Amino acid sequence: IYYSFKVVTIRKSYKYIIPLFYMTNSENSNTGKIEILEERENPFPEDLEGRLNAITNVVNTELKALTLLHLDDKYADKSEIKSRLRDTVDHGIYLPKNHSFGAYCSKSLLPIGAIAEGDIQIIDARGSTEFTGYKLTEAGKKYGRLIAAFTLDYVAKTGKSMFEILGSTMSRGKTRAPLNRIRILEHLRNEGELRLSDLSELFQTNNSNFILNNLKPLSRTGFVNFESVGDVDGSSFVVYEWIGRKNPKEVKPYKCEVSLTKKISEALFAMECLNIKETRILVGPKNTGNVSSILSYLVREGFAKRNSEFSADKQSKIRLLESGKQFLSEWVEPVKDALQDRGSLSEMRKLYDDLINDEQRFSDVSITGIELYTKISPNVNRRPRKETNREIIKYLMDNSGSRPKEITKKLNLSSVSINLTPLVKLGILTKEKEGKTIKYFVDEVKARKEGLLI
Repeated sequence: IYYSFKVVTIRKSYKYIIPLFYMTNSENSNTGKIEILEERENPFPEDLEGRLNAITNVVNTELKALTLLHLDDKYADKSEIKSRLRDTVDHGIYLPKNHSFGAYCSKSLLPIGAIAEGDIQIIDARGSTEFTGYKLTEAGKKYGRLIAAFTLDYVAKTGKSMFEILGSTMSRGKTRAPLNRIRILEHLRNEGELRLSDLSELFQTNNSNFILNNLKPLSRTGFVNFESVGDVDGSSFVVYEWIGRKNPKEVKPYKCEVSLTKKISEALFAMECLNIKETRILVGPKNTGNVSSILSYLVREGFAKRNSEFSADKQSKIRLLESGKQFLSEWVEPVKDALQDRGSLSEMRKLYDDLINDEQRFSDVSITGIELYTKISPNVNRRPRKETNREIIKYLMDNSGSRPKEITKKLNLSSVSINLTPLVKLGILTKEKEGKTIKYFVDEVKARKEGLLI
């Protein structure tokens, strides 16, 4: 009696039903001989940091966690894994192509010791064929699938994809982005408010981009509050305060900017305190050219003063927010506890059993996890280059002189170098430097010529 079956295409004109029950040994059956030619398995780390680094590289996306949850101790290939997941979530829910499930297994789950990989050969009267299959290791059964189930349940409850929190594993170094982000949160919890230089020292690195690349996503997620003078030239953090009861009508125009000087003086007088960004909003997008210069002029003329928390020694401040503390207590600590074979492991085993035995609940959390991930996944949401370029041009036509951070944030772009630099090289965009600030503008003639502006 065969309990599970798989369709394997041997030639274009033949399909065979292969019983997965036999895929752990060489067997002869009425469908032919099934033999394992070679098996590959990596050890699961023994130390806590190694285990946490490994497991976070598995559950950092919901689709990888679900891949693990749809494997058992019988070999299944990439198409079978997708078929099992499709049965869980039904049709109408996005699933990637078969090769993605093979990649999840070979590039993430296999290297950290959660699964084994085997080359399977099937021989019968018509010939032979081979395919690569995957199954859980002992570590995958003991830790991997339990933490995967716990993570999916956490994602469904919080409504936040783990990819948004932990990021991609496509990073260099001994530890990847997921573990580095957890370490940043833990340092902030243990040390209190820190500077970028403090984090660089704690991580023993001179590469500030390494810290920023992990810190900024945590800020966008709402786990940390990050403020820096170097962030967009500090325009958000240098505050201009109107002095006493000085009369804005006494302000003489700055150069030829009669109207703009009057608007800024009256706005600052009325609001009492403003930063550059707030001032630009109040005077309107058509009058943003000399906002910074006029505010500095008001300081020189004695109508305003600068207030800032920052100094030469303190150019940034980072602190942990409540949601970041909750993530540490509700997800990180239980996972670390489970990886040390403590009480959380038993609790996760019960959660796993309850989840797997409740088909509707398992389906619901799986669908929720996939939908949350697909909303923010750069691979799933990759847009044609020309479409992205048109959006950039349209935004800059409406917001001329925008800064790189403003553009990438508003349009949800991955980076300046990937999206803006190529357009600058083509001459479609130009950039101008004002102090430390870079502003982008559209060359309308070239944009129209390239079909990016209609």
